[in-house]
Amino acid sequence: MTAEPDSIRAAYRAFAELEGSAESDDRFVAAIVGYDHDLRELWLDPRALRDRDAAALAARVLDTVRAATDDADRRAFAVAQPFLPPGTGFEDVDLAFDPVLAEVERRARQGG
Repeated sequence: MTAEPDSIRAAYRAFAELEGSAESDDRFVAAIVGYDHDLRELWLDPRALRDRDAAALAARVLDTVRAATDDADRRAFAVAQPFLPPGTGFEDVDLAFDPVLAEVERRARQGG
């Protein structure tokens, strides 16, 4: 589980640039979320506003943002996997708070 300083710095940069995305089934809602679960973009097709059911639109937005967050988490796991113990699966870690990310960040700031 020891990683080279360059690979740690590369992982830190990859996390900073990482984004997950999703689109609703009707393609009227799209979202982009960072690995830190920060909503970076939300797009609504004007046709989504024709239906005056605000609750349905809100649910569609939430579902799309959740799917984009899941996509970001899976992409982050792929970046973090070399630093995790062998056999660690996606469901085994919480990438938003997992200590391995803190360690990657600490080492990157120390220069390796």
